Amino acid sequence: MSEHTRRLPGAPAATDDQRRSRGSVGRPLLVLALVAASTVALTASFAGAAVSGPTDLGTFGGSQSQALGISGSAVYGVATLANGIQHGFVEDLSDSPPMMRDLGPFFPEGVSGHVVVGESTAAGDPAHAFAYDWTLASPRPTSTATPSPTSTASPSAAPSGPPTSPPTSSPSSSPSGPGPQPSPTGPGTGTGSPSIPPGPPAPEPPNAGMVDLGTLGGTSSAAAAISGTTAVGTSSVAGDTATHAVAWDLSIQPAAIRDLGTLGGASSTAIGVSGGVVIGTSWIIGNTEQHAFAYDLTAASPSMLDLGTLGGILSSPTGVSGSRVVGYSTNGASIPHAFVYDISAASPAMVDLGSSPGDPSAAIAVSGTVATGYQNDAGGTQHAVAWDLGVTPPTLRDLGSVGAGDSTGRAVSGSIVVGNSAGQAFAYDLAAVSPAMVDLGTLGGANSFATGVSSSIVVGRADLSSGAQHAVVWDLSAQPLADANADGVADALQPAGTAAGAFVDGSLSPNTVGSIVNTGGILVTVADAVSASDGVQISVGTGSGSATFAVCGGFNLSISAGSTVVITCGSVRVNTLSGSASVLLGNGTTVTIAAGAVGKVSSNAGTFSVSNLGTTPGVTVTTNGVVLPVPPGTATAVDQTPPAIVVAGATSYTVDQTVTLTCSASDASGIKATNCPRLVSAPAQSFPLGATTVTATATDNAGNSATRAVTFTVRVTPVSLCQLTKQMLQSSSRYLSLKPAQRPAADARAILACQPVLAISPTTPAKSKAALVSAYKVAVRALLGDWLTPAQIQKLTTYADAL
Repeated sequence: MSEHTRRLPGAPAATDDQRRSRGSVGRPLLVLALVAASTVALTASFAGAAVSGPTDLGTFGGSQSQALGISGSAVYGVATLANGIQHGFVEDLSDSPPMMRDLGPFFPEGVSGHVVVGESTAAGDPAHAFAYDWTLASPRPTSTATPSPTSTASPSAAPSGPPTSPPTSSPSSSPSGPGPQPSPTGPGTGTGSPSIPPGPPAPEPPNAGMVDLGTLGGTSSAAAAISGTTAVGTSSVAGDTATHAVAWDLSIQPAAIRDLGTLGGASSTAIGVSGGVVIGTSWIIGNTEQHAFAYDLTAASPSMLDLGTLGGILSSPTGVSGSRVVGYSTNGASIPHAFVYDISAASPAMVDLGSSPGDPSAAIAVSGTVATGYQNDAGGTQHAVAWDLGVTPPTLRDLGSVGAGDSTGRAVSGSIVVGNSAGQAFAYDLAAVSPAMVDLGTLGGANSFATGVSSSIVVGRADLSSGAQHAVVWDLSAQPLADANADGVADALQPAGTAAGAFVDGSLSPNTVGSIVNTGGILVTVADAVSASDGVQISVGTGSGSATFAVCGGFNLSISAGSTVVITCGSVRVNTLSGSASVLLGNGTTVTIAAGAVGKVSSNAGTFSVSNLGTTPGVTVTTNGVVLPVPPGTATAVDQTPPAIVVAGATSYTVDQTVTLTCSASDASGIKATNCPRLVSAPAQSFPLGATTVTATATDNAGNSATRAVTFTVRVTPVSLCQLTKQMLQSSSRYLSLKPAQRPAADARAILACQPVLAISPTTPAKSKAALVSAYKVAVRALLGDWLTPAQIQKLTTYADAL
């Protein structure tokens, strides 16, 4: 199963009236003519090129879709109907115009030529593997793709080159072999059988292009990948007692199914195929370990090859290209490490690709001699990486990230690696002169996700501003301004040593500097301004939303889609040529400069001055929804200094004490609201053991807010537990009813109960400590009723266990 989910967010299971019947295997199955789609070649390198898109592929009337992979020009994925039901789709980018074809309640897992494979998801039906040839079927008339308003034109040229496996934990499509593959005939190995006929008859097919691939006699099957005329996956055996890896030969009718057996264990699963090489996992004898396997259907005597492990008990393949298998395996310390295994090598063996024995890594996809995945650094941050498998030993390249956080390589085609970094889809050209990670953008929302690449076409999903996710295509072949590292910034603004996405214009003093923070999924270009008296011109393409920039050493600038502005530094001066731009001051304050206006924002120790340098209105200051115009030729001050908060009090308490924290807030403009001065005043026993964080807040009269978090700890010691026991007993109604002369005798009850825990010291052996704690619990429970409540006894025994 691939890493992508089987159901889109909010998509319910299909209802009975939306089920589709499938073809009976008793009738002749259709011949699946696996002819490679005609495509126009696109350049594989996007060094010096911008990324066009993302192109929104739309949905079937619902709100969600995602592209799961691409092979050649064929994109496949899932999309929701207007009622929320999830259907599979395939779209051939070489069609004119491209059209999202509705596959019905079907989850696609791979594509080769014009045949997509996967499994049925119709409610109430046993899941069966299916193959769908869209050249033999008419699209469903009720399922029309509905792109969002931000959709751009589809790529003008279709991709070509070697297809790749979708970048997931197990591939759902593999590189296509050269032409039809040999028929999988001959004896199986392990617990498999020589040849199993197709499964029991299935209902009528939903249309002429879809055929049921049958089972090994059980009730269910699932296709996971396809290469040429070979599909692979998993099927239950007769009686549904186990599942076995299988391969289907689609070049004959009906499609022949081959049981690939196991490595001696109960079950196996095939998850990928390249040419005639099938990969998957299988339990070994005794069902104590699960190992990766390879099975060469073209071998004279095909059998399941155990790829072993790196010293642990688990290995799992994730991709295959030719004879090279990649994936991950646990080592002797149970740490997952990336591996490569070349089954055609003179002495084939699993090669550890991890750079450090204690740091996890995994290879996720492979194309030719390039594999991609991730490697954790010593601090636990996950880095997207690429391995060159064409050298010995293989070399590793850290691909970096497009923001703070983890990154992962998901798919590779030729020299192009795609993946995800800090919630953003990225592309990385290993063959570029100055290779760098390029943010592919979104449809106006927060995140995007790349799942596959074929030549220069990347597929995946991207957020809309509404929060919905749509399947998208990015084209890496568009050619804009001279931009060697494809970061949207002209080469002329990036002297040696300038980071990707950053810019420097030295024509004025001080220099005009900044960097792209987030493109917002919109094409962004940064170039030298035409006038010598201006600095940098920033253009944000059409669409919805905005792009954000860090400029002039401390200002955040947001530029709306369809806008062009010129900025210079010395504070920040913004001349809006078209559209709209805003300087984000934080604390609910935004300075907006409309088209035709020139504004300047200066900072001085938290207080800002906003000037309208032009001759027309168009500069406004908005604070917490209140809009203040700045007339031409004038300036206004904006207080952005938050209140100062001081917190006093201890930071460590025992369970018998009272937690007391006080705070004070001050600000030049006065305090409007605060939770000071008495921040916390409560018994320590009312807080959990360990650390507790409380927050002091204050808001000044200018609307600036400040918070200060303070952490204190509550701990239990033998002495504090005894003190708390005595406090609880002395708070009982019976104790309070006693005369002063009678209370010492009652106090003795608590003192006597405490004697066992008072005997505990840091050097007390564990066995003795447990006996003393047990004796205390017995003594405390004897006080139930007149002296202690059940809740108090529960708390005291819990504290005793924590000693």
